[in-house]
Amino acid sequence: MSSKINSTADITEIGAKVIEINRLMRENPPQAIAYAKETWEIIRIKTPPLQQIPFLINFSNCLANFGKFNEAYEMTSLALTIKKRTGIKDIELATLLCATGDNLMNLERYEEAMVLLKKAQELFLSFNNVPHTIHAYIGLARCQDGLFNYIDAVDNLFRAEQLANAHKLSSFLISIALGFGNVYSSALELKKATKYYRKAATLSLKQKNMMQYTHALSNISKIYALTNKPELALKTILIILRIYEDRNDQYQISRTQLHLGIIYNQAKRPAEALLYLNKALKNKKANEEPNFYIRICLTLIETYFQMQNYRSAARYLNIIIPMVKNMNDYNLLVPTYNQGYNICKAQKKWKQALEYLDAAKQTENIIWNRDKEAQFFQLEQEFNKIKEQQRSEIFRLKNVELKKRNKLISEQKTQLESALDKLKSADDAKTKLFSIVAHDLRGPLASIYQGIELVLEEDSYQAEGNELLTHIQRSAFEVYSLTDNLLRWSAQQLDKIVVNPEPVLLEPLFQKIIEQHALIISAKHIEIIMDFQAKQTVMVDPGFMEVVFRNLLSNAIKFTPDSGVVKVELLRDNNFYVCNIKDSGQGIPIELQKHIFDGKLSVFSTGTGYGRGAGLGLPLVKEFVAQLGGTVSVSSSPGNGSVFSFTIPIK
Repeated sequence: MSSKINSTADITEIGAKVIEINRLMRENPPQAIAYAKETWEIIRIKTPPLQQIPFLINFSNCLANFGKFNEAYEMTSLALTIKKRTGIKDIELATLLCATGDNLMNLERYEEAMVLLKKAQELFLSFNNVPHTIHAYIGLARCQDGLFNYIDAVDNLFRAEQLANAHKLSSFLISIALGFGNVYSSALELKKATKYYRKAATLSLKQKNMMQYTHALSNISKIYALTNKPELALKTILIILRIYEDRNDQYQISRTQLHLGIIYNQAKRPAEALLYLNKALKNKKANEEPNFYIRICLTLIETYFQMQNYRSAARYLNIIIPMVKNMNDYNLLVPTYNQGYNICKAQKKWKQALEYLDAAKQTENIIWNRDKEAQFFQLEQEFNKIKEQQRSEIFRLKNVELKKRNKLISEQKTQLESALDKLKSADDAKTKLFSIVAHDLRGPLASIYQGIELVLEEDSYQAEGNELLTHIQRSAFEVYSLTDNLLRWSAQQLDKIVVNPEPVLLEPLFQKIIEQHALIISAKHIEIIMDFQAKQTVMVDPGFMEVVFRNLLSNAIKFTPDSGVVKVELLRDNNFYVCNIKDSGQGIPIELQKHIFDGKLSVFSTGTGYGRGAGLGLPLVKEFVAQLGGTVSVSSSPGNGSVFSFTIPIK
């Protein structure tokens, strides 16, 4: 666009520019953004601040529609700052609060958005502005949906629906129905979500609102895809495609073609996926957006991978890797590297496959560290903001109130610093845990990987097949046990553990777990001696009981040397069953025995050639036995093995 605002730019001219931007948004969104940026540079310099507000709101909408949420937030935030300087509380201020809140929601900053939307709602109510009040209710529901407060989200949508019906504002009923669908979809109540999306589609057709109609259909197609109904999803998306083709909306046509390619891949129909993906790739609108172009190429790679055309898949991979690297978009780098790993693995290029896998893991670590730094930065900003607010409050207070306020501020500061220390400690613990678990998983996974490679070599398999498979099974079981312990430990740390007692016979439960270890027991030539005298059922959670016995038995097997003996006793002692698990290992040093159940991650030991433990198993045993009403203990001396005992009450 060559037309520009001259030095005498006024409100009328700005209005004309806004209309032009809206037209371009319908016909050519990338060009609309470029035009809006060019126009803003002139308006910013040559137009009074208050007259910039309408353009800033429109520019923000343009950026948000194009997915540039950070820039959109900057525009509405600037407009809001300009408006606040006037000190005037009117509809325009409430609208700016609402628009800024919408952009914060797009950035998933839901708590900040709720603060602004509540202020906007109060202003709209004070001016008896029903349409904007409804919009604020819908925005609040979206915030609560993002914060997983589904009940509050539904309540706000019901309020919006009541207002819309009472004032016969039928145009809002579409957005409200879509809001209900989104909330129920987030809550995984997909039948209710589908019902409301269909209601939104019906209302949209009735009101001839094709944009909302396609939006509703798109959400329905996603639910079909999620529920493994690709044929219904395809049927729905093809309806959307015809609508965009009738409107010659090339921007949406290319996106719908990509969506079709993804669903055809899901339905294992790569030839049809390839047809639509190539159409999307040839669309000029696709080439104007690098992110979108890369998404098409990633889907094409998946398509060619399904067709086992690895050469074509590799060709597109080589095209997009430098593009993604230049964009410095780590979120796109991870799936790109993963696709490279899959292609090289399929071509049995093991070295390159491992290089791609390593690059993907390194990129994931960068993302994790970046997010962690951003969280700390945000926390520090909030902390400094609160400190500044407190300092201003001190200067405002009268002398009589000064001592009380200082005490309150000191307490708040202590609480904030304590919270920050706890957050840092939790982060350090998590990092340490990830390091230990990564170390523990690496050994068994490497054994599985190397074993599979050897099994794939025919000669090696014929000669050593059973031994290799036994080794693989043992390594896989170690990974399973560690992962199960880790998940249960994390649930216990988050206070999410729930005890569900039921009548259980302990002997068959213990027999089953011993059988699960049969291959490992056989590989080490260990003799298992069982003395089960428990014939009465006990009220326990079977999942808890399995974790307790499996961990103690696994430890006994791990620390017992080849051709050793493990003895399992289940005896009755008054109102308790006592389980003793004795190994014939080297025993536990006295200085470690007092720490063995305390949950310190630094306390872990090495078995007889079968890897290390993260130190999660025994703390879990202690916690779970306590939950079941019993106690756990250890008796050991160096050179004489160990006896782990636990009691379960007979109820």
